[in-house]
Amino acid sequence: MLKANLHYFYTTIADGNMSIDKRFYDDTLSASDIKKDFILRRKIVGEREGFDGLKIITPIQKTEYSAEKNFGGKRSKFTSYPDGAYVKITKDMIHSFTDLQDFYVFADIVMIHPKVPKVAVAYPVSDCPVLVAKDNKKQLAAVCYCGGEYIDRELPIQLIESLREEADTKTKDISVYMGPHASRDSFIDRCGFPEWMKNYNNVWGNGIVTDYRGHFYIDIETVIRRQLEKAGVSKDMIFSSLIDSGRDKEFYSASRNTYNEENQGYFYTGCFYDDKYENTRNKVKKYFSGR
Repeated sequence: MLKANLHYFYTTIADGNMSIDKRFYDDTLSASDIKKDFILRRKIVGEREGFDGLKIITPIQKTEYSAEKNFGGKRSKFTSYPDGAYVKITKDMIHSFTDLQDFYVFADIVMIHPKVPKVAVAYPVSDCPVLVAKDNKKQLAAVCYCGGEYIDRELPIQLIESLREEADTKTKDISVYMGPHASRDSFIDRCGFPEWMKNYNNVWGNGIVTDYRGHFYIDIETVIRRQLEKAGVSKDMIFSSLIDSGRDKEFYSASRNTYNEENQGYFYTGCFYDDKYENTRNKVKKYFSGR
């Protein structure tokens, strides 16, 4: 069967910081300079990966812990939709935008499909993964960022439910891809009990271990897998990146750089549908593996 290719991509420190957060730039640079630099870096990444670097959608997810320092502290925009809300991207939504960083999507989950080719969904991340749940039969991909706060409210389960709601997706047709992230041994919270953790017993359990210093080691992959399997996804259809951002110095890592000001920032993880079709079955890039 002819299917459109869903491409997964990520950037590294060599590609530069994938954020316009002023914390990660020289104090002498203006907001305009930072934006120009960001546009150039996105164009370079897009050219390498095979899409227009200005056609990257970065959704804005609801959060209780960083809304005050985003978008002027407009918390209402971050809390006005229900958990697990999704948006399916159409050509009509984006046709008037030259740079899709100016296209604001307030949702936990964004869906893309082959009718909107070479439009990427990507998140700036450091240690927590981006999840891509793909309906292999109906050619639809649901994408979300799964930081600790979102895992705490079971966003991986909501990701699968969004495909069922939108496309009546059958569980047997779903595969899930987990992008680069810090491993159990490298994802360390040295600042005490995480403030976003409200459902320790119900969600995390043995996914968090405390050492004698009071440092928390977070096994984010195991907890995500547990939720995906709870949603009905076969463990054989869950694939994880082989990259450990907490150890690999080619990637930004908040955990690794807690006390190190060098190389702080975000790398992109995302995906897009190509405009080419070919015979393929669950084609997975070499940097993913099962468990």
